[in-house]
Amino acid sequence: DLRHAGGATMGIAHFAKRLLRLFGLQQQRERYGFPPVDRIAFPATSSRHLAHDWPRSMLSLIAPQAALLSAEQLIHKPCCFAHLVVAAREDTYFTRSKDAAELRARAYKLARVKPRDRCSPLLACYFRRSEGAAAGRWEGGPRQVSNVDELQRTMRRLLLRVGGTVRQVNVNSSHSFSQQVVVFASCDMLVSVHGSHNANIMWMQPGSAFMEINPFLFYYSSYKHLATMAEVKYLPNRRNSIATFSRAASRFRRDFAGLDDTACQKVNRCRSLSRSFPTLVNMTDFTLNFNGGIDYVLARRKSCPRV
Repeated sequence: DLRHAGGATMGIAHFAKRLLRLFGLQQQRERYGFPPVDRIAFPATSSRHLAHDWPRSMLSLIAPQAALLSAEQLIHKPCCFAHLVVAAREDTYFTRSKDAAELRARAYKLARVKPRDRCSPLLACYFRRSEGAAAGRWEGGPRQVSNVDELQRTMRRLLLRVGGTVRQVNVNSSHSFSQQVVVFASCDMLVSVHGSHNANIMWMQPGSAFMEINPFLFYYSSYKHLATMAEVKYLPNRRNSIATFSRAASRFRRDFAGLDDTACQKVNRCRSLSRSFPTLVNMTDFTLNFNGGIDYVLARRKSCPRV
């Protein structure tokens, strides 16, 4: 599973699944009777991927003393382990908010993130995925939103009433772990298409809000759960449509007309294809839920004067 190893291809959400449950277990070692972690094996992750700054920094926060064994090392010298922690496709992020808060505090210290002024103008970020290649590596596809300009105009219009601003942001495999933490920690609100980069919402400040734009018939609940554990308000955006009437899109609509977005995830072909078309965002739902996010963030600033 090298594509999901968290290295050059930026499959960081999949790599995080291999680490955050381990972190949670370590926080309750006495309860489970676990010894300190002294070695971690990654049977499907190469040494090149482990050397990338994102997984390397995460490991320094979670198990700084542990020896790391890559796929190549395990092939050349097999070894045995007393405990096995594995990741499934289902949610395997945090199970307790206190664990998310502890890891965020460690990341903020590493990245030198200062607490955001709770009374500063509200900053809403629109995350636009990298398109094409960075440093010769594919960044996972653009996940195109066909009405992105209308969407950003709407964000600006809705923020006028509270004196807020909109910033378009991006991180990819050319950015360090600390740079990614800083970007996500700076956003009071984040709007982003579904993608592995959204594992970084765990670095958003408590009381912020995250809207995930899901393609037609695609819904994966893990980021909702991750946001909840990180004390970030999850704003749904699921009733979107395909922004093209190509032959492939028409065939997809016809083949899976009887499924909703949760049922689609149980059918491999539907799940795989649902992310392959450009998305037309439902602006009625977007406006309603984004406005709700503004109100939520402002409500958490009880000591600040209203605009």
